[in-house]
Amino acid sequence: MSISVVAENLQIRSAKDGSFQLLARNAEGKIRFTSVGFKSQEVRYSAGIPLTIRLMSEDNKLEEVEVVSTGYQKIPKERATGSFEFVDNKLLNRKVSMDFLSRLEDVVPSISRVNAQ
Repeated sequence: MSISVVAENLQIRSAKDGSFQLLARNAEGKIRFTSVGFKSQEVRYSAGIPLTIRLMSEDNKLEEVEVVSTGYQKIPKERATGSFEFVDNKLLNRKVSMDFLSRLEDVVPSISRVNAQ
């Protein structure tokens, strides 16, 4: 958690358990508490009086993001062009064959093998 005195150029971080000790120049003032995922809060302080602060969690709303992996890089779905098929072990082993391409034939729609004669 980040703790700063509003009127002074003083900023500290709390310990892992949230405890802190602040040596402010002014006997009274405001302290601002901020932490990622929580709403910021300003509290008045007086020298020598202990404070107990409880931060309220902030509602974080993220939009859904779809990522397509081409095997080489990850790109957002809307930027992908062409067709992609993800072949996992289960899909690969649906058909028994000696060579790799024969295993993918009729399993992955984008692969068809033409016999040259």
